Formats: sequence, C-alpha cells, structure tokens
Amino acid sequence: MPPAAVVAVLFAAGATAAAAPARPRARAEVAVAAPQQPQAPWPGIAELPAHVREHGLQADVEALAGAITTWADRLGGSKASQLARNAFADPLGAPAALLATTDRLDAALRAEPPELHEALAEARAFLALPAPAAARSDEFEPTLLGVKALLAAAQKLVEDALGAIEPADRAELRAGLVTLLDDYLRSIYIHEAKDHDNKRTWKKLQRVDAAGMHAAAELLLPLLQPKVHNALAAALRKELANAPPPPAVPGVTGRLLYAEATPHGWILVGSTDANVYDARIAFAIDLGGNDTWRAPSTRSDVGVPINVVLDLAGDDRYLAGEPFAQGCGLFGVSLLGDAAGKDLYEAQRGAQGAAFAGIGVLLDAQGDDRFTADAFAQGIALHGTGLLLDRAGNDAMTLGSDGQGYGLPQGVGVLCDLAGNDQRTATGVRESTYGTEGEFVGRAQGTAFGFRTVAPGGLGALLDGGGKDVNTVGEFGFGCGYFFGVGVVRDRGGDDQTFASRYGIATGAHHGVGAVFDDAGNDLWDNRHTASLAGNWDLTVSVLFDRAGDDRYLGDGITLGSSTITSFAALVDGGGKDVYETGSDLAFARCGHADDVGRGSKSIALFLDLGGGKDSYPATSPLQPPPGNGSVAVRTREDAFGDGDAKKAATSGKGVFVDR
Repeated sequence: MPPAAVVAVLFAAGATAAAAPARPRARAEVAVAAPQQPQAPWPGIAELPAHVREHGLQADVEALAGAITTWADRLGGSKASQLARNAFADPLGAPAALLATTDRLDAALRAEPPELHEALAEARAFLALPAPAAARSDEFEPTLLGVKALLAAAQKLVEDALGAIEPADRAELRAGLVTLLDDYLRSIYIHEAKDHDNKRTWKKLQRVDAAGMHAAAELLLPLLQPKVHNALAAALRKELANAPPPPAVPGVTGRLLYAEATPHGWILVGSTDANVYDARIAFAIDLGGNDTWRAPSTRSDVGVPINVVLDLAGDDRYLAGEPFAQGCGLFGVSLLGDAAGKDLYEAQRGAQGAAFAGIGVLLDAQGDDRFTADAFAQGIALHGTGLLLDRAGNDAMTLGSDGQGYGLPQGVGVLCDLAGNDQRTATGVRESTYGTEGEFVGRAQGTAFGFRTVAPGGLGALLDGGGKDVNTVGEFGFGCGYFFGVGVVRDRGGDDQTFASRYGIATGAHHGVGAVFDDAGNDLWDNRHTASLAGNWDLTVSVLFDRAGDDRYLGDGITLGSSTITSFAALVDGGGKDVYETGSDLAFARCGHADDVGRGSKSIALFLDLGGGKDSYPATSPLQPPPGNGSVAVRTREDAFGDGDAKKAATSGKGVFVDR
C-alpha cells in the first residue's frame, strides 16, 4: 500500500472512531497512583474578589490591571500569550485560569494510556496554533510497511514546515541556534552579544512552521502507547523470524533483527541483546536488553526530520557526549519511549524532552531513573513543544540550569512526574546573576523566560503527581515568570520540601506570571532570599495556593504575599497548622515601592490563611498590626519618589491580611 493510502486509512479510522461509542479503556500496564482528590472549589480562588471588595480594594485592583496592561503594550506585550495577557488584565481571575491549565495537562498525562494528543492540544492552544487539518487516529498497521508509511507521511509534514528555510541554509541556522543558546547562558540579553547576530537567528527560527511540526508529531504519537508498540513488537517477531541477517550498521553493535538505510536515517529492529546505538536513526524499536543509546540516535536534526526510538525493556543507558539528544526535536520531531527498567540519562545541552523549532518527547514508563544534564533539558522548548513524562519510580533529576519544565519564546516546556519520591535539583553550575556568594542561577522547575526586549516568554510547567519530593532550584525558579513568560507548578500531594534562591517559589519579574498550586501534604517552603513565596518585582502577577497540610513557610525580603512596582501577589493557605517565618516588612500583604509612586500606580497583595488552624507567626514583626491568628488587617505603604521640589509622596501599595 502506498504511504499516502496508508495515511488516508489512518485518518479515516480516526474519523470512524470519533463517531463510534466510546470503548472501555484498556487496563494499564503500569499503575499510576491516583491523586488525592481535593474538594472543590479550591479555598481562596473564588474568594479573592470578595475579599478585595469587602476591604475596599476593587478600584485599586482595576487600576493596577490597567497599568500593567498599558506597560505591557509599550513593551511588546501584544505578542505575548493570551494566558499572560489575561493574567495582567484580570489578576483576580488568573489563579483559576492557571489552575485549569494544570488540570488539563495533568488529566491528559495521567490517563491510561496517556493522552498525548490532548497534551499537545494544550500546547497548541497556548501558542495559538491551529489544530491539524486531518482527523487524528491511534490506529496503526503493525508492520514494517506501516512504520515506513507513517514515517514518510510525518517526514513530508516536517519538510513542509521547514519549507521557508532553504536546505542549504539549515546547517547555518543550526550553528546560529547553538551560538544563541550559548550566549543566553551568559546573558539573557541575547541582542547584546557583540560578535553574534542572535536577533537574526531568532527571526529565522520563527520561519519554521510550528503548526506543521505539531501535525507531524500527531501522526507519530500512537507509537508511544503500550498497546501500539507491543503489537508492533509481536508482529515484527513473526515477520522477521526467518529473515536473513541484516547488513552491518556503522556505529551499531549487538544483534539486530532488521536494518534498512534510508535518506533520512536508519530503520532498525534490535534484539534482546545488549546493543549499542550510535547512528542517525529515523525509527528504531529494541525488544529488550541493557542497551546504550548515543546522542545522534535519539534526536531529529538537519537531514533527519523524524526520530522515533522505542526501547521496550532493560536497564538502559542514554549517554550524550554532545548537545541535542534523548527526545530532542531539533528542526523536526523526536519521540523517545522507554517502557521499563532502571535507566540512566546523561546529557549536555538540549536533551530529555527538548524542542528547538520542533517537537521533543521523552516518555519513561517505569523504573527508578536518573537524569542529569547541563542546560536546556528535562522538558524545555524554544519555538516548539518539549515534554518529559516520567510515569513511575523514585527518580533523581539533576540540571545545571534552564529546564525541568521551562518555556522559552514561543515554547511550551513540560516536566510531568506522576509518582514516586523524587529529587529535582537545578543549581550549582552558573554563578549568581547578582553576585551573591554561594548562590547560582536556576531558571528551572516550572519557569518561563523571554528574551528581554526581543521576544516574550512561553509556558513552563512542572507537574508532580505525589510522593515525598525534594526540589532545589537556584535563582529564578519554581513557578516563576519573566518577560511575559508563564511559569506554573502543580503538586498533587506528598510531604514535599522546596528550597529556592532569589526569585523563587511563585514569583517573577518584568511582566512575568508565576504560580504554584499544592493540593496536599505537610510541606516545607524554604526561600530566605528576596522576591519569593508569592513575593515579586515589577509588572508581575504571582500566586501561591497551598490547599491543605501543616506547612512551614520560611521567607525573606519581598515575601509571603507581597508585591512591588505595579504588581499583584497572593498567598492563600487553605488548611492546617502552619508556620510562617520572616523578619521582612514587605510580607503578610504589605507591599509597594517608591517606583509605584513614580509611575502613579499601587501594587496589590493578599495574604489569606483560611484553614482555621492555630498557626505560628513571627514572635516580633515590623508590621502593625502584627500578623496573628484570627486577625484581619488592611495594610498600606507610603513612599516618596524623586528629589527636592520634584519629590512626590503617595501610597505605593495596599494589601489585605486575613487569618481565620
């Protein structure tokens, strides 16, 4: 059957399936723990407007929303995502919209089997991309002919998506991308690099049709589903039982059942031996064994528009001694599915569910795994969609910086870990942006960044399904947005510990949107640096909602429900006996800055402890009245801006403190 005919059958099957009654979902091969279901609605989300009205801040919030939106328009905010623009225009409605985003992503990725189509649809919605023109289908002919037809159709879509870039120019653009990323790690002001025209590179990257890349990924996503790749494996065992030995493949050792060279990479079927793969691969399915996969075998690239790797069993090693690997969609689509085993993923930059003008997905179904990388890894995207989905196991993820659910311009980066007691670290490599001794850059863990003054940020999401997790992140991290980026964290349960640095935990700066939602557990929130724990800086909206549990909050500087310079912040704790520690006077709903007076704006902050438990507050506080159980206070701050006769004094911030 010609490739076009196979694709037509696939699409027709999808349309038929859509019209047919829903079939019972097949039993999952790996059980994912169901989250502790919270009561609805979340405490505080629906009550924010009521508290604002009750305490006379309605007009101030409306004025703030108008001021943030005006400044956004001046700084190029018209190109920002609708989710970011809506948060600026309606700060009180932002928590519900951001929570709903995490609900949809979580539901899609938690489903059995995971609804990867729905996850990509959420990314498309954020990026304002149209849906694929043809109906999708999970039906697939489990033969080599079926694989080849699917690859051919997807390759055609990628080539069309790259059509605005001449083939002769693609290697140069790839080199320019590497330079841009290197410069970004030195300074987020990419346009200031004197020796490189990074703005030109960014402009050319945008010529890649992101919708076309999504359409190609949609065709291939069924291959990551257990029902599909297990059926394919069974069929291939029969199909190849009496086949002659395949030709030798340069860079591949171990026993192969099938090997075919194509213009766009090898098509391989690996045995249950311990194989080593170091070749440009269009498609590979390995039936088992403790295998080793090198970088070129696990990425799309210039000349390799499609890369699909399925490893069905074994304690495997994914080792990348060069950038771009392990489910990296580089100018194409890369899907890496590992079905079982205790696996090791070691990478440099651009890896582990990463996308650069493409789509990159890494799905690890089970096992206690270890992920390490330098930067731009573990669910990250620039002009594309990158997803790392780990469905089970006690995992360790270590990153130098920039990843773990990270959205760069026109990118959606998602890290979803559904179960296990996990450890995530993103710090310790690049020294503090502010010269703070002992501190390091993070830009990770549900964080999104733009190229300041050049391009608005994307969506970065970290979703955790439960378990006793430890999160450690450097500067800018854990639900942090910067320059129109939207960073969000959702933790469905477990007694977690989170340690962060400056601009960490529900925060942001310079037109950022940052949010953290924690469903349950006795959690430790430790960030004794400025702009943290629903404390922010300059034209930002940030919220922290902890639904339940006996939690401990340790903050400093602008923290615990405080906002500065035309910003909005809210910290809401819905239940439990909580401990709050800080000596700051910008906390507990006191907010504002001299620059607010200069701009003629007021920052707004809310601190709501609604659980009714006996909470612990600082024994001494610079605030009057001091925070305490069963108390309510409307806080204002006065500031002066300017010098001499031009000096202007006014209210710079208003906030509401409630403990009940």
